[in-house]
Amino acid sequence: MTSLKHLPFSHLSHLSLRRQANLLILTIIIPSVLLQAVVIPQLLLQRFRTLEQEQLTDSGETIKRAYVREETRIRAFTKNFAAWSETFRFAQGRNPGFLNSNLIPSTFEGGNVSVWGVTNRTGQLLSAATYNSSGLQTGEAARSLVAVLIRQTPSDSAQTASGVLQINGKFYLMASQPVTRDDGSGLAGRFLMARELTPQALSEVVSPGADTRLRLIPPASAVPENNDPADQLTLTLPLLSPDGVPSATLRVTQPRRILEAGRAATVQISLITALSALIALLLGTAFIRRQVLQVVERYDRGVQQMRQDPEYRLTVQGNNELGRLATTINELTDQHRRQYTRIQTMQERDALTGLLNRDGLVLAARPYSLQAAVIVQIGSLESLSGLYGSVRADQLLLEFAARLREHAPASLWARIRSDTFALLCNQPLSSLMPAITAAARPYPVNTGEVQLRLYVGLVEGDGLKSAEELLECAELALQETHEFGDFTRTYTRQTRQRLTRTRTLEESLRSLTDETFTLHYQTIVDLNGQRPVAFEALLRWQHPELGAVSPAEFIPLAERGGHIYALGQWVLRQAARDLLSVGHPTLNVNVNVSPLQLLSPSFAEDTLATIRQVGLPPPRLVLEVTESAVLENLELATAQLNTLRNAGIQIALDDFGAGYSSLSLLSRLPIDVIKLDRTFLTEALSQPAAQTVLAQTVVLATQLGFPVVAEGIENIDTLVLLRQMGVRRGQGYLLGRPAPFGESLGRLRGSS
Repeated sequence: MTSLKHLPFSHLSHLSLRRQANLLILTIIIPSVLLQAVVIPQLLLQRFRTLEQEQLTDSGETIKRAYVREETRIRAFTKNFAAWSETFRFAQGRNPGFLNSNLIPSTFEGGNVSVWGVTNRTGQLLSAATYNSSGLQTGEAARSLVAVLIRQTPSDSAQTASGVLQINGKFYLMASQPVTRDDGSGLAGRFLMARELTPQALSEVVSPGADTRLRLIPPASAVPENNDPADQLTLTLPLLSPDGVPSATLRVTQPRRILEAGRAATVQISLITALSALIALLLGTAFIRRQVLQVVERYDRGVQQMRQDPEYRLTVQGNNELGRLATTINELTDQHRRQYTRIQTMQERDALTGLLNRDGLVLAARPYSLQAAVIVQIGSLESLSGLYGSVRADQLLLEFAARLREHAPASLWARIRSDTFALLCNQPLSSLMPAITAAARPYPVNTGEVQLRLYVGLVEGDGLKSAEELLECAELALQETHEFGDFTRTYTRQTRQRLTRTRTLEESLRSLTDETFTLHYQTIVDLNGQRPVAFEALLRWQHPELGAVSPAEFIPLAERGGHIYALGQWVLRQAARDLLSVGHPTLNVNVNVSPLQLLSPSFAEDTLATIRQVGLPPPRLVLEVTESAVLENLELATAQLNTLRNAGIQIALDDFGAGYSSLSLLSRLPIDVIKLDRTFLTEALSQPAAQTVLAQTVVLATQLGFPVVAEGIENIDTLVLLRQMGVRRGQGYLLGRPAPFGESLGRLRGSS
């Protein structure tokens, strides 16, 4: 059929009005109806579906963050008990009153937990309890539940663990910490706390909206889900067990409010379309064309332009249905724009403090010429949450941020991590120090005050222009505060070099093998007969990239990284093998012991097991310990040394005179040999008073029955003086320098 637009209106004059109306419907009204009733509603419905999916995703992220906060809170609360000397002594069986004062309802109510468990170092369950509306339960059911939870934690007793576990159809959010002393040393067992995730507890944890429904189910891979109703949206969030495997699925369900609104809008569009068609039928082609089709065409062009220009809005034509449609489209577009802007703001702002986040800080700093940056880290933030609760800890963060803004208003502040804040400014670094000083002042908490421990990394200009460069350098300076034990460090050109070197060494220590280190030996000789009586094993490291690394540099790294115990056992094993390979029956080998080794509860047992495995007779081993190491924990150190001495191993007190040098301590310590520090000898040659002290020390040690070994003999005058004082043994460069096995101890192979 020929289209109406190709026919002059005069050609239709001979047709009846009905036929003309039918032609108008076929050629004009029907396409217009299809456009308004099908195409535009579908576009709007698709947009509504996108908006509701974004809303569901936002809700999921909010719920996930709330769950993470709850897991972090329980971990902090558990750690507060686990890193407590009272708990440590209870796990060792030395604090029977611990449960009377701690296994009480207020502990569970204060920590908002329902399960308690403590094991000793061997995994034996010492205490188990549950708490609910019926009160505190410590019977077999509680012990069975805690035993199951403990079995599903990682096998490594020194590892921190947290996550969700399903026991007998119930879900528990648990945290497990190694039981240590207050300073983090030692390992006496594990401490466990958990919270049963009942529907009420789950709602308290994540605080869902009024329309949001939550449900915990087994992992999706194990439990198939039913098809969702058409009027609901569902999001699943996997929850992990302590070993990182999905152990539960949090199912979030929301009604499709936005889609319902979209469907209502499409109904409105359909009504408008029907009304437009009726008006077209009543008023004729000219009216339809002028009042409807032309308006629709303009709106259609406007919609297309809106896709290209987000700021463009439809020009409303009249106050009729089409005008209201345009208004609705404009309002929906504005709503979407506001939601998009709010999402963008959330991406660039910290939700708690209102400060910028790291991305927002970098973006906001681009127009400025920057001169300085500061990064401030709050130490032990998790402990504060455990002590005062997450609400008060958040309030502390808000007060902290307020002080920063108040005393550095012209600067850009950001919260870049949960416990870390950053500042960028176009002023000298000195102008920022008042803000740091103000932030470091005590904060009121309950009826007292708390002093935050702050670590500060500073950097100033020096060719650095971009925010990324300044923040990176300030981060490096912050790392150095932990490396050197300082509270404030300023970035220099050497900072990056030192930290790069430290990271390289730490990485090498994590992958150490038997070929990583070597032993050098320094002879200990009889000063009268000039014959060797023992060799001291000295650890050396020839790094493949950095060359020779001093023990003064890598030993602290090994202690901090937790490698010192394995390293000390390797030294003991290798020194014993080297001594046995020489075949000299009268020689002994001296091995140094780190303070961290000595304070390990299993040190004596492991040492005896090692020499038994190698086959070294205990009397041929001399372990050298320092006064400071013994005084770290005199009771534990004395017990360890007594065990070793009873087995036949000799104990030497190393560097005597360099530390506390309490002479009364000599009668209390289980030692066999005293090694004088080299400072004794250096001062004795030039200072009469020091010489007198040295002579009296030798006399006292001899009267107490301790052989004396003098370290640092580097010249003949020192050797003569020591012989005159009756010192029988010594070591030093004059008598022999440290050398590889083949050039020292190995040269005596086969001699007797």
